[in-house]
Amino acid sequence: MSELARRRIAENKKTKEPFLNLRNCGLTDENFPEEIKELAGHLERLDLGNNLFGDGIRNILTDLSLLKELQ
Repeated sequence: MSELARRRIAENKKTKEPFLNLRNCGLTDENFPEEIKELAGHLERLDLGNNLFGDGIRNILTDLSLLKELQ
């Protein structure tokens, strides 16, 4: 996981904002941050644009029960 993604996730844990921007963070199915599951209680919108995901991302995101919008 990139340092940028790590910082943004850590900040979101503190602020509990409903939106998290992980656009352009160099994420893939293999390096997707497991820490994102800790945001499931408040995360409603997630921007994963311009990353390199395959079909595995669907399984990863099933734990985010409040997620209403995925970009």
